Amino acid sequence: MLREAYGEMDKEEIVILSINMAFYDKLNKTLELIEDLELNYPVLLDRDGNVTEQYNFQFTPATFFIDGKGIIRNMYYGIFGKDILLEEIEKTGQY
Repeated sequence: MLREAYGEMDKEEIVILSINMAFYDKLNKTLELIEDLELNYPVLLDRDGNVTEQYNFQFTPATFFIDGKGIIRNMYYGIFGKDILLEEIEKTGQY
């Protein structure tokens, strides 16, 4: 779903980043997953757990909607539909 939505977005307005908790996963396994899912957006590797700790991830997948000022406007844990994704992107862009 993110891959499809990312293909439709104006990259100047919205950025999608995936953060992989690489300290749990083996790097080769992560790279295989990225290739298998044909991800078309950047995947950041949190190899030492700093990002996970800073944003207090409790579950994965976790999606954070962050505005242009770096403020988290909303977050979702788990999987959700494209309609929610597009709605949250629109709301986040209004800040």
